[in-house]
This record gives sequence, structure tokens and C-alpha cells, in this order.
Amino acid sequence: MLALVVSLAAAEGTMRWIYRDVTSTADSRGSFTLKWLRADVRHNHDGDRGAEFDEAKPAGVYCVAVMGDSFTYGNGVAEASRYSNLVADAVRGRGIEVLNVGFPGNNWTEHVQTLERRVLRLRPDVVLLQ
Repeated sequence: MLALVVSLAAAEGTMRWIYRDVTSTADSRGSFTLKWLRADVRHNHDGDRGAEFDEAKPAGVYCVAVMGDSFTYGNGVAEASRYSNLVADAVRGRGIEVLNVGFPGNNWTEHVQTLERRVLRLRPDVVLLQ
């Protein structure tokens, strides 16, 4: 029995070393994601990943709110590589603001709650659900 426990512990340690550069899995509470969250992720005052943004929609600005799960949140990738950031970069200077309110693990119930509690008060012109 002791040999089995030691073998499993050694296998676990070896696999963590082999996959030490992996930063994402589908499990938002897995060890890879938790390690990545401690190292590379910033959140604003509302808990959204990324920079602070003004909740009052500026006059003359077309606002796109992006909702979703870990893909939208950008689980395991640099903030600048999230698709919402890439879209924001592509439309920069055109009077369009892209806000990301995605969160890992969200499903339909959480999307509805996010829409009701958070997104609608931002008064977006478009809500994109990924």
C-alpha cells in the first residue's frame, strides 16, 4: 500500500513538472488555472478581468458588452490576447468601446444574472453572448 501511495505522489509531482507551463483547463478551479490566476491576472473593482472602466457610458460612444464563460474571460491567456481585446484593438479610434464581463464557469443562469445585475446598468448598445 505504501508503495502505491509513493508511486501516485511521484506521478502527480512528475506530471505537474511536465505540464508546468500549461495555464488553462476547462476546470476553472483546477490547479493550472489557480496557479495562473495567482500570477498573471488583474481584476477591476467589480471583479471583471482587466482594467477599470467607467460605468457611465460616454456620450457618442457605441458600447459593446461581451458576456460569456472562460473563453470570454480569457482563461489561461494573456489579457491582450482575449478576443474582446482583439476586437477593441481593431475598432480603436472609431468611437466603439468593448467591455468584457465574462467569467469562468458561467452558464445560462449566471449569464442572466450578469445581464440583470451588471450589464444592463452599463447601458450597452449591443450585448454579445459568447
